[in-house]
Amino acid sequence: PPLPTLSPSLPTNMGAGASSLCCKRSRSFRTKPMYKRSFSGKGRPALRGLVFDMDGTLTKANLDFAEMYRRCGVDRKDDILEALNRMSPGEREKAVGVIEEMEEAGRRALELESGVKELGSWLK
Repeated sequence: PPLPTLSPSLPTNMGAGASSLCCKRSRSFRTKPMYKRSFSGKGRPALRGLVFDMDGTLTKANLDFAEMYRRCGVDRKDDILEALNRMSPGEREKAVGVIEEMEEAGRRALELESGVKELGSWLK
């Protein structure tokens, strides 16, 4: 069957570094093919794994990054992780609390993008 199509919309409210709130970015890394060289009996490569971004790919973007930056006292042109590292321990603790609060609210209101269920079924 053909691959399901996901919504092409991208979040418009993300600031610098927003996609890296929960993970460290790596400037250099090695990649390996995500499939084995031999093909399965179905004519497709046998996948070893998949990596998806969440906001705007699998789930609808629902975090207000402008508000997050404002509440954390970080300028929108700055990377929020770098700004956190420059903060005093007390400021950092408060800012991390804001981020965790907003991310938890986002998780409670999470909605899947159109086509995600079909993609999951297709990947089985």
